[in-house]
Amino acid sequence: MSNSDEDLAASLKRDGYLLEPGPSPRSDAEKMADESAAIRLLSGYDVDLGRNVDSPSHFSADENEMRAALARTIRDQMKGISAELLALAIDPFTPSPWPTMRPTAKVYFMRQGRPSSLILERQVVDYIRQLRARSEKPQGQKFYIQSAIAEFKKRGVTLGKSRVHAIWTAYERMIEEDNSKK
Repeated sequence: MSNSDEDLAASLKRDGYLLEPGPSPRSDAEKMADESAAIRLLSGYDVDLGRNVDSPSHFSADENEMRAALARTIRDQMKGISAELLALAIDPFTPSPWPTMRPTAKVYFMRQGRPSSLILERQVVDYIRQLRARSEKPQGQKFYIQSAIAEFKKRGVTLGKSRVHAIWTAYERMIEEDNSKK
């Protein structure tokens, strides 16, 4: 780094624009709650309910709370001017901790068709994996699929046999591909 680069970095640090990563003053419970809110905002999946939910209205009180949670998560995980500008674009209502920093853009969250099923699929895979690990003797695939269907029905999520089979098969294929690369 040249002297001018070092001088610029030193002045940015001095003025509070270039922050060094450090421990977050927020508790783990607060971070987990913010992560859940961010997932709901970005994917439409409510972690607490265990299912997809309707999106909140644009800039409603509900969406603004989720925006604030996502912005806090970004501020925790990223550092620097770009992180602060992104956080402000997502949550323009919470003042920046940086003096005179204001939003320069605004992010709108619009659904692109059907809600994400990624988290639900992950839960199906995790459920079947745990069931297999707890089984004293190996069961056939039909048993695990039927068990997953029944479990998720109890949770208020209706899954068909072909859907659970497709989720589990895709997972097994991914594991096989991963193992073949090693």
